[in-house]
Amino acid sequence: MIKRQKSQKENEISVLFETSSFIGLPNIYRTNSTLIRLVWILSMIGSIAYCSYTIVSMVLEYLNYETLVSIQFVDDYEMEFPAITICNLNTVDLSNRTVLNAFKEYLKSSFNDEGDFLALTEHTAAPNGWINPDICRRQQQDFMKMKSIYEYGFSLDKMLISCSFDADTCSRDEFIATRSLIYNACYTFNKGKNASQVRAAKRPGIVSGLKMELFVGAPEYCPCWSPLQGILLVIHNRTMNPQFSEDGIRLATGVENNIMLNKISIEKLDKPYSDCVKNTSSNESLVSAYALQSFRTYGTYSQKYCILDCALQKTTEENLIKCAIYTNQTKPTYGECVQNSASLNRFYKPCLDYCPRECVTTSFEIQSSVSKYPSLSRAQLYLNSSRIMRKFPYANVSLEQLERSILSLNVYFATSRYQKVIESPAISSSTLLA
Repeated sequence: MIKRQKSQKENEISVLFETSSFIGLPNIYRTNSTLIRLVWILSMIGSIAYCSYTIVSMVLEYLNYETLVSIQFVDDYEMEFPAITICNLNTVDLSNRTVLNAFKEYLKSSFNDEGDFLALTEHTAAPNGWINPDICRRQQQDFMKMKSIYEYGFSLDKMLISCSFDADTCSRDEFIATRSLIYNACYTFNKGKNASQVRAAKRPGIVSGLKMELFVGAPEYCPCWSPLQGILLVIHNRTMNPQFSEDGIRLATGVENNIMLNKISIEKLDKPYSDCVKNTSSNESLVSAYALQSFRTYGTYSQKYCILDCALQKTTEENLIKCAIYTNQTKPTYGECVQNSASLNRFYKPCLDYCPRECVTTSFEIQSSVSKYPSLSRAQLYLNSSRIMRKFPYANVSLEQLERSILSLNVYFATSRYQKVIESPAISSSTLLA
């Protein structure tokens, strides 16, 4: 009975070996040559070892979460236009009598000639007084301490001479007031209060873009703490706030500024391939205190804002230690020492560790050119226009004064094709299983 059961097991094993799809086993079982059987056994062991090595290598390579980058060029004849933010480099509208009265005490000491000061305050003529630079610095410090500074900036109605997009007149409602600690009152076009107000470029070129003519204020009424006259331009995504200090472009008066855009879209893979932030409108994936603080401050996450806030905080922490020797009577004062941002740039790189980038970003490469503006005929038209002349605080405006007070701006896409950079897994789960 026992022999019969053993014989059955031997038969079952024999069938298993002879019918196995693993090619080496039938050959090992059937051959009568010891040498050939040994060669097959070694071949099988080598094959199994190589297969195991390959599988382990593939798994380890998969767990490295490496990526491939592909670049596509996409044609789009309904390309969404970015948000355009403009700020007057002259942060205070001194031609406004209410504003001027608020600054009289600051301004009076900066004029050596009482007559020039009266000319300024009474709007009887354009002042020509020389301004003492030391007094001006003190004025700037006092000016920055004023709590209601935003009330003294230029209104959009005063700045905007004309505006059109794709040859259609822009609506006043398409601009949103934006505040800046440095540039005071700013205005953003195409921020998109609702979906129907989002502008798209139907074709490339200057005709289908944004065109604005802007008034920046009479040159004589630019306060001494504003060393420049013109416009700060920031081009940014509609969903993000403008970053004035990092992305701002200064535009001069007396010229037409042409800004040509090339769109670049980048799509990165999130965890486990990178630590990028997939949902910038949520703080769930944010880890560092700097990233969370930046999100709470701005209502959305931006790597640039996170790095800036981180650098500012680290600079202040460093200053608190080294400024302990100063008091409010010394020069510099304790407060001035703490607010010194000279070492700000030193913390940008270390702050990268606390501020991951966004998974999906859109940026714009910018090319610019300028041409003389206005032409003589356009200048004569404006000099005879009561609407334009009312923007000046005095009469008999000259051609030079007009040129120093206005500029033209064109923003448009250079091409209807944009660059799309997409990350994909170097080894996907399906490739690993295959």
